Amino acid sequence: MIKIVIIDDYDFTRYSIKMLLSADKNIEIFAEAQTVVEELETINIHTPHIAFVNLHFADDSSLLFVIETMKLPTNFF
Repeated sequence: MIKIVIIDDYDFTRYSIKMLLSADKNIEIFAEAQTVVEELETINIHTPHIAFVNLHFADDSSLLFVIETMKLPTNFF
């Protein structure tokens, strides 16, 4: 089973990605986030195999997410 998180500040985008991926029985979408703080908490807690991440957040915090994620003690990158 492939564990996926969807991280985007737009509800419609998260919903669309979720609907597309939910057709595959080998994919489990187990978390969603809409802010950088939620993103980091979600990835820290759930350690997904794949994260769909919006790199153009309205508040320009996407670069912070990349920098902080690289510091996590996981094999995420």
